[in-house]
Amino acid sequence: MKLKKFLSIILSVAIVCTTFVATMPFTNAASVHEHVGGKANCVTPAICEECGEQYGEVDKNAHIGHLEIRNSKKPTEFEDGYRGDFYCSSCGELVSKGYVIPKLTHTHKFVTENSDDASHWMECVCSARENETPHNFGQYSSDATGHSHTCADCGRTVTESHSPNADDLDCSTPTTCSICGYVIDEARAHTWGAWYSDGENHVSECLNENCDAVTKERHTGGVATCNSPAVCDTCALPYGEKDAQNHVGGTEIRDYSAPTEDDYGYSGDTYCLGCDAKIAEGERLDKLPPTHKHSFKEDYDGVGHWLVCECGTRQDNSYAEHTFNGYIETADGHSRACTECGYVSDVEIHIPGDNNNCETAVYCTVCMYEISPAKTHSFDGVLFSDEYGHWHVCTNEGCTQIDGKIAHGGGTATCSKKAVCNDCFAEYGELDAENHAVTELRNYKEATEEEDGYTGDIYCTECGTLIKEGAVIQKLETKPEEENPPEAEDPPATIEPDETDPETEKPNTTQPSIKDDVDIPNTDNVVYMHLCFVVLILLCAAMYIIVFIKHRRKYE
Repeated sequence: MKLKKFLSIILSVAIVCTTFVATMPFTNAASVHEHVGGKANCVTPAICEECGEQYGEVDKNAHIGHLEIRNSKKPTEFEDGYRGDFYCSSCGELVSKGYVIPKLTHTHKFVTENSDDASHWMECVCSARENETPHNFGQYSSDATGHSHTCADCGRTVTESHSPNADDLDCSTPTTCSICGYVIDEARAHTWGAWYSDGENHVSECLNENCDAVTKERHTGGVATCNSPAVCDTCALPYGEKDAQNHVGGTEIRDYSAPTEDDYGYSGDTYCLGCDAKIAEGERLDKLPPTHKHSFKEDYDGVGHWLVCECGTRQDNSYAEHTFNGYIETADGHSRACTECGYVSDVEIHIPGDNNNCETAVYCTVCMYEISPAKTHSFDGVLFSDEYGHWHVCTNEGCTQIDGKIAHGGGTATCSKKAVCNDCFAEYGELDAENHAVTELRNYKEATEEEDGYTGDIYCTECGTLIKEGAVIQKLETKPEEENPPEAEDPPATIEPDETDPETEKPNTTQPSIKDDVDIPNTDNVVYMHLCFVVLILLCAAMYIIVFIKHRRKYE
């Protein structure tokens, strides 16, 4: 019984071992080896050429698939572009960095009309301006809130608040806008106050609010005397000073004493009865001679002559005005002598009668004395000119005579400058609108593959006139693109991208795939068959032992 149990256990163990061996992925000891062959890439490690298993690390520099361009940017007229970075489409790693593409040459296109409160112009997208011109404003339109005016060329309307003129603090004048003339405050009539005097004038001030107007007139009328100033006829106020010489109220002689043969006399002082001022002092009177006879002799002043006694008494009816006949002439001047008394007047300076012509002598207009003799003209020196001709002026002092006007000649007029005379170098004549001296080329545009060009217009730089219009330049022919771009070399990082187009065709750098038909020896099946065969032998041996034991017991 024990034997039977023992054999059952042996059989169960054999069955379990057989099952385990059958399900276990056996490896033959002979298959353990060092991996060889294969090639790692950026995604997978190398595959052993003998066992077909992966081994080692991925090769981050061995990219497969194709290159992707990222972060590319086309250049514009205002910003640089970027060629883009190359990335591996399989592993997503950066293969090579791109480079900056310089921005395109900017050509102004003045297509937008713009303006501010002062001017209008055509504007490019880069904010550059062309043909900036001050506004051509019309008349102002005004109301109580302000004034506005509109440009006749661009239609812009500028509105402003009124700018009142400086307040003259005079209510009789309106307050107006200094720009458009609009009446902000109407004028009012003055309300004059009472007169008062500032000494020389009578003054009245306006009583209206915020009005500093003053009317002022000089005092007139009235007569100042020795005891009171004059009284103005308009305002009835006294003004000015007293007139110490205008005595009123009469006069009187004081302190008079008559002369005698023994004593001198005194004519007495004259006093004003109105102001009690001494008007004139008296003089001493000579003693009377015991017996006196007048002895008259000639005396004179600047006006006339007379006969007078040494006692001071003039002969009756002896006074007469001077009688002159001709002049006494010298180089210093002229004087006159009385034919009756020998009086000679003071010397007076000659008064020249000059006609501004040195060829005629200069004479005194009073005495006809020749002040300076005639001379010969001297037409040398600076040329004078006007718009019609040029001439010389006599260089002698005081002479303004000219030698005859000669018409300008020579020189060439242009569109901006008149002709210059060859003799006096003065500009004359009219501008020649057809003679343009300096020109320049404007609006030139080079033709490209996308747009036509333009030969440019020829303008005069001095007057701005368009002389000749340009012509259109046909755009360039488009160059054909290559149909089969070269494949990227290994490694892909050495691929040189197209420098002009950031969207160039992506090169194909796909690595060769692993061949599916590579003959790799497989030893797992052989080992598995050998183990199964061993287990089968053990089972057969166990069955044989059981049968043998049973048979032996049967015959014992």
